[in-house]
Amino acid sequence: MGVGERNFNIPYSNSNSILQLIGNINQQIGFEKLCKFGYLPLSKVNWTNDTLEAARANATAFLRTLPDVEVIAPDHMLALEGEAIEVLEQWEKDRPDLIVAHFLTFSLGVVPPMFAQRLKVPILLWSQPEPDPKGG
Repeated sequence: MGVGERNFNIPYSNSNSILQLIGNINQQIGFEKLCKFGYLPLSKVNWTNDTLEAARANATAFLRTLPDVEVIAPDHMLALEGEAIEVLEQWEKDRPDLIVAHFLTFSLGVVPPMFAQRLKVPILLWSQPEPDPKGG
């Protein structure tokens, strides 16, 4: 692992896993209370579709159910660097305590490091299996 990286070894299976992960982050990083998450829904431009948009909306809704957490999030998936920069500039004002980078498909690898360097906050990397491109 690189400098500042931590592996919490908690497989995602349900909301309890996420709550346990948040508790571990809280303990190890020393936040009194994680109050603001920045949710980054990341996708490859030609893979953005209604199914992935629904997954983005469901993930955002789920994060908003977490106790003591405010979620800031774009209203669409980010597939282009320019879109990410617009969100980053807004978040420089909004100042999230933690970023949740959700890799819904392949995405621009430059985005999470760009956010980490400019905002200086932890980034939780969340991925899921990609859908079959043939729909099966």
